[in-house]
Amino acid sequence: MRVFGLSISAFTALTLASSAWGLRGLPKENESLYKPDENGNWACLGHPDIVISFDKINDDYCDCPDGSDEPGTSACAAVAPPGGGFFCENPGHFPGVLPYNRVDDGACDYDICCDGSDEKEGVCINKCQEIHDEYIKVLKSQQDALERGLQARQKLVAQAATARDEQQKEIVKKEKELKEKQTFLESRQEILDRLVETQEQDVSSGKVSKSKSPEAIEKVAIKLEDLKRSYGEFASRLQAAESDRSQLDRIFEQLKDTYNPNFNDPAVKDSIRSWEEVKSNSQLSSDASSVNLDTESLAALIQELHEYRDESSAVLERQQSIAKGGTFFKILSLFVPSSSQQLLASYLYELKVWLARQGLAAYPPMDHPGSGHQAGEYSESIEIRDARKVVENIQNEINDIQSAIETSLSDLSADYGQNDVLRALRNVCVENPVGEYDYEVCFFGQASQKGKGSNTNLGTYSSLKRESDHFVMTFENGARCWNGPIRRAQVNVYCGSVSEISTVSEPEKCEYFFKMTSPAACDPNLKVDVEITHSDL
Repeated sequence: MRVFGLSISAFTALTLASSAWGLRGLPKENESLYKPDENGNWACLGHPDIVISFDKINDDYCDCPDGSDEPGTSACAAVAPPGGGFFCENPGHFPGVLPYNRVDDGACDYDICCDGSDEKEGVCINKCQEIHDEYIKVLKSQQDALERGLQARQKLVAQAATARDEQQKEIVKKEKELKEKQTFLESRQEILDRLVETQEQDVSSGKVSKSKSPEAIEKVAIKLEDLKRSYGEFASRLQAAESDRSQLDRIFEQLKDTYNPNFNDPAVKDSIRSWEEVKSNSQLSSDASSVNLDTESLAALIQELHEYRDESSAVLERQQSIAKGGTFFKILSLFVPSSSQQLLASYLYELKVWLARQGLAAYPPMDHPGSGHQAGEYSESIEIRDARKVVENIQNEINDIQSAIETSLSDLSADYGQNDVLRALRNVCVENPVGEYDYEVCFFGQASQKGKGSNTNLGTYSSLKRESDHFVMTFENGARCWNGPIRRAQVNVYCGSVSEISTVSEPEKCEYFFKMTSPAACDPNLKVDVEITHSDL
């Protein structure tokens, strides 16, 4: 990555440089180490006690234990110190250092010694200018790509800043809304508390709110009591009649067993006489119109309740539950089969609720037959129920707002890289065909493999790590491989002007490695950090 900031002008100066030094394979800065004494001798660098004739340097024979006498041949390759090697001047390009064992091996190592100095003269031509021109071309292409990537990155940074600003504004808006909702909740809660307190007091005292037409309701109450009394009397007569009927059954059974039609049997006369006595004293002789009268009274009472409904609709604002059970149910249940009593109870309960809503009666207890509630509970007024529902709805809205604020605050504090650039890529997905599959990477989302009629989850975003020239996203807990481990993916994102997937590999079963590019990976400080000057060369 150091190539990105290389100054092209540095190469011009470098091209003008030439190797005036005569010793092969020796860098110019080490020239002072290779000077003969007044006798034309030279001491080994690592063993100054060993002195050889200066003309034995680079004679392709290793005279010094440290190999310092053969900087330009492979003779001392076996004893060369680590990091040492044959120095290639490479005029006009980068200097290079080639391992000694590759010197004079008959191969032109242009990747390191473009000047061909690693081989005997005439074996390898100097290609430094050609290689340098190609290098400059690649370098300019890389620099242009970096510039485009940085420009694209600036757009992402601007988008991220806008997204962050909008998110902060939304938080302020939500916080204001939260305060308003909390204030509204307090006022609604106070209303509910007062309603509940009032109803509890009314239940304790047995009070019933007065109607706008108390005289009318009093008349209805009297008629209800009369009707209750009438039904009670009728029930008693019905029970007496049932007793008489049972007695008659026994008499007729006796007559059947003892009667002889061929004789003037005194038993028949006795039975007939008994029947006449029972008949004369039986309640069955009562006028059945009393039943009709009670039925008509009930119908008239209901009609009267309807007439007073409109007048009394807003009278009782708070109702309490008083007596358990119901007069209608207690009376009518005497005449209704047990299989139908629950259905009747349900109808009567609804009737009582309607009466209470119209202000004509107290709300029935919640354990009233047909209500479906247990004993000991009491029914809340419609007003309390409505108020409680309002409070619950407001509280739910507050919970939703608080959750949204917490989520936004957490997101604002999350690490989205330098300049918050990765914030712009939230929920952004990149998809490209690679080989026989299409691969998709959703930043901070999911990585997928598509193809052959399937969509395989390779993992969900787990972590972000920065490297020197790219960043790495890890995706964990993907779909389990057939008879194998759970899939996971590592996505290496490098600088590029566009976001795209370059390669995908699976070095180990169900473990995927992506290489992709994105402007988000371009480092704006890269040119400064890696710039190479002529002195570096």
